Amino acid sequence: MFSKKINIICAGTLLCTVLATSQISLVKADDSELILNIATETYTGTYSGDTKDGEPSGEGTFSVSDDNNDFTLSGTWKDGLLEGNVEIDYADGAKTNAQFKNGLMTGTTTEYNADGSYSVYSCTKGRPYGRIYKYD
Repeated sequence: MFSKKINIICAGTLLCTVLATSQISLVKADDSELILNIATETYTGTYSGDTKDGEPSGEGTFSVSDDNNDFTLSGTWKDGLLEGNVEIDYADGAKTNAQFKNGLMTGTTTEYNADGSYSVYSCTKGRPYGRIYKYD
């Protein structure tokens, strides 16, 4: 059994650890089960996308749908880390758009609520900084 930890920052300042588990020696590009740990929460879902040397690399999607959570994280991965534009879509219609560099949230992040209101803030090295602008 293969296990690999991938550390990323996602959706604010929470540190995420992705534990990719597969019955073969590398993460498969098709629907490989992943466990995503965010602080004290654990999410089990599937990764579907490109890999390189057994790590997510290229375009990929992590999806979770269980009794308590329903979201999809889509974006570009490089050497097991999120890199570039990432979109998180929630079942209730909410959405987050963020930019990542080396697995850390960097640049402008926009969080859209299901009611149409949204917030915009900047991040550097995985941490929000400056003002958070809220719009109705």
